[in-house]
Amino acid sequence: MKINNPEGWKPKYHWPIRNFYKSLDHPGVEVLSCTENEVFPLMQEFLTEEFDPELMIEFGFSAGGMTLCMHEAASYVPLWAYDCYSIFAPMGKIARSMKLPVLNQVELEAYQMNFVNDCFNANVHFKKIDLLSSPKQSIINHLKIGKRKFLYCDNGDKPKEVSTYARYLNKGDALGVHDWGEEIDLSYPDVEEALFDFEDHPMNEKFIEQGLMVRIFIKS
Repeated sequence: MKINNPEGWKPKYHWPIRNFYKSLDHPGVEVLSCTENEVFPLMQEFLTEEFDPELMIEFGFSAGGMTLCMHEAASYVPLWAYDCYSIFAPMGKIARSMKLPVLNQVELEAYQMNFVNDCFNANVHFKKIDLLSSPKQSIINHLKIGKRKFLYCDNGDKPKEVSTYARYLNKGDALGVHDWGEEIDLSYPDVEEALFDFEDHPMNEKFIEQGLMVRIFIKS
């Protein structure tokens, strides 16, 4: 899904993303929520003060929480958000686990239109794609671009995402991973091999101090 917003577009909502996602009563985004809102301040600190990306790629945008966090931090940067399963609104098992209403098709389409048009500019591109069954050349092409890139993996099979795509990042690029220590770590042989040329970013100390399961690595 490509967003076509007019020149001079500005987000409708201007409060910090961490507050936005702790509230469910904003018109048009009543079901919007995210399980990662504690990560947002540190992620935005990394993107604005530590890394300054020129291209961002996200695996697993789900309800759009981390996507909006990253976009708010660097709205001038192209962001390609891919998901194997979802187009924004939590549905089924995810919605019930988050105690959110499950949307019917009409409600889902209205939700998507309001969320996209109110919260993102034309630098953001959403695409539902099976990125795990085999490497997707369109994604690889983005990863090989000679710009400073941030790849964030959170699409349900982090070990496979990292082992499949991290190799295409260039020296100096950043790799972010969610659920570190729970769904992925160096005990996975493919992950250990994939991260051989990566170093821990100092921001990881802050994630650990706050008990957050996000880790960031820089390709050396």
